[in-house]
Amino acid sequence: MKVCCLANTGDFLPESYLDSSLYRTKETEFNLIVGKEYVVYALYIWQKKYLVLYL
Repeated sequence: MKVCCLANTGDFLPESYLDSSLYRTKETEFNLIVGKEYVVYALYIWQKKYLVLYL
């Protein structure tokens, strides 16, 4: 699957994805380029926080 990066900061994440103990805050900058397509090799769904991670 391919996805397109729409944003690369925590400011665009849902509140349930933010966790300062894991260094995911609104100020976090992710090493992604906005507008670039990325290949997704796997999905991981973390039910505790309804979190979907793209790998």
